[in-house]
Amino acid sequence: MIFSKGVNEGIQRRISGIFEFLVVQNLGSYLEVPLFHEKVTNNTLRFFVDKARSKLCSWNTKQLSLAGRITLGQSVLLSIPSYFMQSMMISKGLCDEIEDMVRQFICGSTSGNRKIALVSWDSICQPKLNGGLGIRSLCDQNTSFMMKLGFKLLTDCSSLWVKVLRSKYGVQGSLYEWIELNLRNKQEVNLMGGVNWAFCSELSFGAYGRTETYAYFKGIRTSRSDFIPLSLDGWVYLNTDGSVKNVDRFAVAGGLLREQDGNWIVGFTRYLGNYEVIDSELWGILDGVQIALDCGFRKVIIRIDNIEAVNLIHEGVSGGSNSALVMRIVLLLKSLSHWNLQHIPREENSIANRIVKLRRDRETGLRLLDKNYVMSFLIV
Repeated sequence: MIFSKGVNEGIQRRISGIFEFLVVQNLGSYLEVPLFHEKVTNNTLRFFVDKARSKLCSWNTKQLSLAGRITLGQSVLLSIPSYFMQSMMISKGLCDEIEDMVRQFICGSTSGNRKIALVSWDSICQPKLNGGLGIRSLCDQNTSFMMKLGFKLLTDCSSLWVKVLRSKYGVQGSLYEWIELNLRNKQEVNLMGGVNWAFCSELSFGAYGRTETYAYFKGIRTSRSDFIPLSLDGWVYLNTDGSVKNVDRFAVAGGLLREQDGNWIVGFTRYLGNYEVIDSELWGILDGVQIALDCGFRKVIIRIDNIEAVNLIHEGVSGGSNSALVMRIVLLLKSLSHWNLQHIPREENSIANRIVKLRRDRETGLRLLDKNYVMSFLIV
């Protein structure tokens, strides 16, 4: 049994006597996970860095092939902190230190010969389909585990630890409402780099799923989180897609704009001519955002099934793109008060995909479509 520092020693003895528990200053660890009761620092968690380093010392790099080093680095070294990351937030410095050891191990470095990495770690952490090795970033894993706990805190009210936390902080009923109420009761909340409550009150906790979201609210980017607005009042959904036929390079962009309850606003297509697929995807976003602005909407959730287009817009917002088309999209996005860019699975974008494939003529210019016209083809 452990007590807070302010508890009188006499009270400690009486309580421990009733329950017949031994009073200790540290509960040690459970299933090798330390149970900390003080501030967690880098030195506190240094033990799993040393554990990864001891593993490296027992391996002979020269006797392992590149494939063998990749397998060991991914399945052994990067998995060492995974168990601890499920219950606590690990500093970025420690994650970077372990990832640096793994990168040097994969490159074939030894204790006396440190080799230069020819490929960036971000490229290595890309999926294999995108040219990477499929290695997961430790910081991303840690954040995913924490978001999983946050999701359980929102949804699993029957768990004991959830009941304890809700009781401690006085949460009654919906946690969404409790977060919004507490934020609105403050003039300024210094979270996420000094964002005020008006920004924070439109966000709530979310959980990682199949959708990777880049959320931009009032010009502030919060990456790798699927934030959900507490209120969808004034928001519209924009689903876009692009298509290019391999035979004649017949390129078309298009999509649809919907209200938050799913009601159809307008569909659109544009024949582009001889274009690449990524260009048609970007044209769909450009036309869709422009239509939303023309209709008077200033809060848009953009949903697209092409991750390359999402990354290009991300680079454009950060000022790292030289593409004129991307820069035009970024300028339009700055005209919106709130916007949210989501990468979704292809099956969730099927209607936008069908709208694009309905276009068969080569007349240039943007064409607006009503619901009845599109649904007549979709039913068939």
